Amino acid sequence: MVRNLLFIIAIPFIGALFSLIFPKKRGWREAVSFLTSLYTFILAIKVFQGSNFTLKFPISYFLSFHFDLKVSPLSSALVLFVALFGFLIILYSFFYYFGKEREREYYAYLLGVIGSTIGALFSDNIFLFLFFWGLLLLLLYALSSLGSLTSANRALTIVGSADLLLLLGLVMLSFISGHSNFSEIHLLSLQNGLNLLVFFLIFAGALAKAGAFPFHSWIPEISEDVPVTVMAILPASLDKLLGIYLLFRLVTEFFSISPGSGVSTAVMFIGALTIIGGVLLALLQHDFKRLLSFHAISQVGYMVLGIGTGVPLAIAGGLFHMVNNAIYKSSLFLSSGNVEKQTGTSKLENLGGLGKYMPITFATFLITAFAIS
Repeated sequence: MVRNLLFIIAIPFIGALFSLIFPKKRGWREAVSFLTSLYTFILAIKVFQGSNFTLKFPISYFLSFHFDLKVSPLSSALVLFVALFGFLIILYSFFYYFGKEREREYYAYLLGVIGSTIGALFSDNIFLFLFFWGLLLLLLYALSSLGSLTSANRALTIVGSADLLLLLGLVMLSFISGHSNFSEIHLLSLQNGLNLLVFFLIFAGALAKAGAFPFHSWIPEISEDVPVTVMAILPASLDKLLGIYLLFRLVTEFFSISPGSGVSTAVMFIGALTIIGGVLLALLQHDFKRLLSFHAISQVGYMVLGIGTGVPLAIAGGLFHMVNNAIYKSSLFLSSGNVEKQTGTSKLENLGGLGKYMPITFATFLITAFAIS
């Protein structure tokens, strides 16, 4: 089990390195990416089927400081979905990204995203978690730059600013709790101002990663320029899983939030605002990638709203919708990629009557569209 836990984090990074150093001859990168993502998925199944445990890496015995990896039922389940999404999106990329520029970097970045997300989900130590979280920010910028540097810079500015707030919040959380491991921090009171500040600093980081208001505008901004696979693996699935996972732990483990309290109401208000604003903006779009982006934003609102109630059943519903939305939203983005590749456009007014020419894509669109309702 220890070997599987270490390998499932390390293997994607090793695959990313090989993808960068292999020659440009077609087939090498695809083979490495396929085998790496497949093996990662197999390891995810083994970890999910295994027992829960904590793996400690002592850094300083004198200071009792150590980097810990912790396998829990929720983290292992989410890692299973991360590995599955990564494997399927890499398979899709063989068709979608064929012949495009910077293939070498593209596959390396995708594998790096998979490894970083898994590392963050299994990190019990605050600073190890921040390392993987920050690595994801750099990879988001790298993948966004495959489309447009302008939109990539905007995404880096918005998400990076929120990540700085998260960094400050988690360091302060370690200070006020006296612990550097998440599992040692239990239901701190929100009755004093410092704890309240820490809560909302971490909350801001979780919102930006998930793509909720007011840190949402980077998602539609990059959607017009980046490959749809980037949208499918980051805003539509992995970023959302990680951001909502952090919010879940913030509300249920780190701090004590009572249903109906002021903090609960504030979180629910942000969720409701995200739902309404995202849907209204989606209705105004003429580009289907921007439409899907705003709809993805609105769906995050349901998750934030459910978790913000502090009611166990609503929290469970928010987590379930997190996974449900990641499945159908990534599928919608990938289906839209098929349409764009065949027609050369993503403008809704220029599309129509494609069902008889693209029956499989039509079927997947229809099924995933039904999932919305």
